[in-house]
Amino acid sequence: MNQKIENTNVGESLVYETSLLFVPELDSDALSQTISTIKEKLVSLEGEIVSEGEPVHIKLAYQVVKSIKNKLKKIDHAHFYWVKFEISPSKIAEFEKFLKEVMAVEVMRYLLVKTIRENTVLTKLTEAKSSKADEALIEEVISGETKADTEIAPLDEKEPITDLGDEAVVAPAEEVEQKIAE
Repeated sequence: MNQKIENTNVGESLVYETSLLFVPELDSDALSQTISTIKEKLVSLEGEIVSEGEPVHIKLAYQVVKSIKNKLKKIDHAHFYWVKFEISPSKIAEFEKFLKEVMAVEVMRYLLVKTIRENTVLTKLTEAKSSKADEALIEEVISGETKADTEIAPLDEKEPITDLGDEAVVAPAEEVEQKIAE
């Protein structure tokens, strides 16, 4: 019953992704410096950056209360940034501690998840660009208008749909009003 176990994951690197919301008070230089500090920490922990997104200024879905310079402030915008990296699982706790303690002033919120190395961000536009097979799809995505949007008739051209008890009626408005009057 003594079997040798091979191919264990102990000591191997795993791929993680972290998404960060930075306080909106950071100007572009401070934001760049903050992102550089995070990447330097990953490299110092023997991590390898797989991919990253450009920081963007976004509107939050809800207000977040954050203490900035000893004042509570309601924040509804933030800088969003994500980075995917490979690191030893034994060092991920140290990176998370770094985000919580050292970067607490700049980072409002963060999410750290285990993921896969492959690129999981694929939009209709990048799919169309990579295949270069469907020029019309690129134009639709850029214009924000899809075939489904243009094929649906405006509401005023459709006949009204009403519910009269158990009987569903699709009829012109005059007939519906006449039935209601009866």
